[in-house]
Amino acid sequence: MAKLTPKTNSSRAPINFSLQENKIRILLIIISVATIAMLVLILSNSYEQNGFFGFTLDDPWIHLQFAKNLYEYGSFSYYKCELATAGSTAPLYTIILSIGFFFTKNEFLLSYFFGIIFSVASFITFFFLLRKEFDNSILIAIVGSLMLLLEPRLVWISLSGMETTLAIFLLILTIYFYKINRGVPLGICAGLFLWTRPESLILIIAISLDILYKKFWIKTDKIKKGKNIPESYKWLQKSALIFGAISVVYFAFNFYLSGTIFPNTFTAKVKYYSGGGQNYFQQLIEFLTAKHLVPFAIFTGIGLFKILFSIGMRQRDKFIVYLLWCAGLSVAFAIYLPFLYQNGRYLMPVLPFIIVIGLQGVVVTINFLYNRVPLFKNKKMLFISISALFLIFLARLGISTAEVFRQYPLDCKYINDRQVTTAKWLKNNLEQDAVVAAHDVGAIAYYSDRKIVDMVGLISTEMIQNIGSFDGLKKFLDSKKATHLAVLRNWFHLANQTPIYQTDDRFPEVMGVFKYDPRNAMFVPQNVVRMNEEAEYLLNSGRPEQAGYLLDQSIRMFPNLDWSYYLLGRTFLSINNLAKARESFQNVLNLNPNYNLPKQSWDLILSK
Repeated sequence: MAKLTPKTNSSRAPINFSLQENKIRILLIIISVATIAMLVLILSNSYEQNGFFGFTLDDPWIHLQFAKNLYEYGSFSYYKCELATAGSTAPLYTIILSIGFFFTKNEFLLSYFFGIIFSVASFITFFFLLRKEFDNSILIAIVGSLMLLLEPRLVWISLSGMETTLAIFLLILTIYFYKINRGVPLGICAGLFLWTRPESLILIIAISLDILYKKFWIKTDKIKKGKNIPESYKWLQKSALIFGAISVVYFAFNFYLSGTIFPNTFTAKVKYYSGGGQNYFQQLIEFLTAKHLVPFAIFTGIGLFKILFSIGMRQRDKFIVYLLWCAGLSVAFAIYLPFLYQNGRYLMPVLPFIIVIGLQGVVVTINFLYNRVPLFKNKKMLFISISALFLIFLARLGISTAEVFRQYPLDCKYINDRQVTTAKWLKNNLEQDAVVAAHDVGAIAYYSDRKIVDMVGLISTEMIQNIGSFDGLKKFLDSKKATHLAVLRNWFHLANQTPIYQTDDRFPEVMGVFKYDPRNAMFVPQNVVRMNEEAEYLLNSGRPEQAGYLLDQSIRMFPNLDWSYYLLGRTFLSINNLAKARESFQNVLNLNPNYNLPKQSWDLILSK
């Protein structure tokens, strides 16, 4: 029978219950099986709603394309055995997928399997880490690891075909071995983490700073500064040697394939997104205090304050390394990739350690109440209070996780209706020797069976220097002998050209396929595209005057664009200025005779 076990230290509240080791193992197995069942149920529900399996992002097919070619041709390439490149940010995950191809060719089964397995492995590893950090408290370890499992963003990403759950598993495992002073597995896990995400180097810096803090910063009266840690750090020498060897192979691998020590995706995304993200820190706070984390965020703040207080007082604090990782990763992305799109997937690896810091805040709060409020000296009252608090945390997470059942199918459909359907159209309608340029190169490459030219440098290092230059892009496309473009209109808009195929334009982010002729291709500047999109939104919202103001600016910046005049015609039509509307629609046809004008616009032109 589980019961509270008082601690010998009267200043600390008994936040624990006793449980035999065999029962702990059974409990972990039950939770793991329940987790797998929940994730499979989400997939089943998504298939029932959509009629197909899918991913919530386009990027999983990048890993799958590399893995398939590695399996079929023995080449780390993106098109059959050509285009060898370090275009996978997570080569370890790609290699794991390629091994999976020996057992199944079903890309969804393969990706779902590894996503779920590494999610469960993260839960189990996190349980043992929390148990170690919180003085063998089974209660905190169970609650904390359940919070990790029920975090809706991690549930979402575990079924998205990405390497994130593998990265989180290796992150937790690396810290666990560091905490129990196991040098060899620490070096191996840290090295494998690097092969999964390049930002793992921040974890190495965090661990190094934690060691330096304990060795040189902690202030004591009995032991001289610099010699105040009795335990030896010789065990770390093996870790450093192993990690160093694995790192050298990693850097050599990338350099051999693409001439840089990091994957193409790292360099390309840093350059593509540089100069943006003005609201990054506001988004970061919202990410860490999302509605399902509101109650817990209070204790995260308390835990953070406790760590900062320890640093200021030069006291020992075993939670500093967690803060260093979270702060380091957040600042690194603020500098290099200041965007939290796609559920903040790049910052998801901070979530396990935010949970650790928050749980430390809970412990600090309970100990404070235990020592200062007589009511909390009562073991029954203390147990009820702790249980109620943890149930609130888990209930809020559970409610948000239930929302994944609704959102996941919608996200899969969103990607399928654009990238996947376009890829299958390319396969069925373009010549075998067609060369398709695209900026989303995942599903299009995987399903089209056509040679792909990457317009944003994720798999093509020579494109990286041209990011931000339309002239450079055109020269790059010419050198690659591109015959077609497959682009989202809000990313790359071609002026005065009618697509030979496009997805449903009633919904956001229209994907179009164009024949590419370098003599006629003219890309529209992004600020003009954004103005037109905003004007279109205003028109659909019944605000033609505001739309007209934006379109006037747009046309002044880029005078000869069929799309702008079409929207201007709609604007005049909505305020019943038929003469101006007719003139605008005629300008559309003058610029692009093949523009797909609706019947109402044609009727107006012919009525002249």
